[in-house]
Amino acid sequence: MAVDWGGYELHPETPPGGLPLSEYLRNADAMRGYVQSFAASFGIPDVVPPRLLASTRRFHAAAQCARDAGRLEAFRIAAFDGHWRHGRGVESDEDLAALARQAALDPAAAVAAAADPAMLARVDAARAEAEAAGVTAIPTFDVGPLRRGAAPDGVSRYGSSRIAAAPPAVATWRVGGLTIRSTSRSRTAPLGRPGSGFDVPVPGS
Repeated sequence: MAVDWGGYELHPETPPGGLPLSEYLRNADAMRGYVQSFAASFGIPDVVPPRLLASTRRFHAAAQCARDAGRLEAFRIAAFDGHWRHGRGVESDEDLAALARQAALDPAAAVAAAADPAMLARVDAARAEAEAAGVTAIPTFDVGPLRRGAAPDGVSRYGSSRIAAAPPAVATWRVGGLTIRSTSRSRTAPLGRPGSGFDVPVPGS
C-alpha cells in the first residue's frame, strides 16, 4: 500500500494575510465551538480553532518543496499541529521557515518555493485535479467509481457495505488530501474513537 498526501488549496479566493472568520461565516463563534467539540470527540481536546481564514497558497507551494525533498509528511504534521493546536500561521516567510526547521527541511528553500511560479503552478494543478474529480468537501472518500463527501456519520456504513463488494483490483481512496492506493481487496478499519463513524480503508486479505 502506498500513501500519498495530495492536498489542494480549498479557498483560493482568500486574500493574502487571510480573512476574519466573522466576515466569512455568519456565526463564526458557533463554528469554532463546534470544531472544538468535534475534535474533542476524537480525543483531541486542545484544538484552538483560528479566528482567521488563512490564505494557504504560499504554504501549498512550500509543501511542494517538502514533497520533492522527501519531507512532506513531517512538514504537514508541523503545519497542522502549529495551526490548529498552537495558533501559528502558515503564510509568512517566518511561519514557513519555522515549519521547515521543524520538518528538517531547508528553511530558505521552503520560503523560496512559496513564491516560485513553478511551485505555484503545481498548486493550481492540484486544485484543478480535485475539481475535475468532483471533490467539493473535505474529507472525500474516493473508492474507484464510488465517492462520498464529508459527513459526520455513515461513512463506515457506506465503506463497509460498498467497499467490501469491490473487486480485487487497483483501488484509490482519497481522505481529505490523503490518497491511499492498494492492489488488494479492501476492508475498513476504524479511525478515531470507536463508533465515530469515520473509517479509513486499509488492505485486506
